[in-house]
Amino acid sequence: MKHRLFILMILGLVSVSFFGCEDETEQIAPELSQIIPANGANNVSTETTIQVDFDMPMDTSSCQSRFGLFMGEYTQMPMHMNGRMHGEFHWNTDRTVMTFDPDSLSHEQMYSICIQEGMMAEDHQRGGMMNGGMHQGGRSVTGGMISTFTTK
Repeated sequence: MKHRLFILMILGLVSVSFFGCEDETEQIAPELSQIIPANGANNVSTETTIQVDFDMPMDTSSCQSRFGLFMGEYTQMPMHMNGRMHGEFHWNTDRTVMTFDPDSLSHEQMYSICIQEGMMAEDHQRGGMMNGGMHQGGRSVTGGMISTFTTK
């Protein structure tokens, strides 16, 4: 009886240590590495494309649906990205760089790049990108990040 109790205790400790451990890589949320043009950039060509770099492969549909380019200076995140400019998205083969080619940009105009929280990593196990993961791009606002630039 004592041996059974001892074996059950050992099995319990082994199962707690085995099942209680989490793979720390699954807890790391994606982060935005940079945005081009940089926040506050001036004299940007009207032929420019917007580039957003991430630190890991991303889910393209969650990123594209949470990205918006808007004419003017935005200080708050727009709801559902209504009114964003039209254009085409492109991705590198690793899905770590998203580019947006807007249909047209006007001369001497300010634009706001709005990125909502919740962009997902490709494997969906890492959670969505939150404000803490957007520190390389612009200014933090409720629900995301906004970066501005002005064309020449």
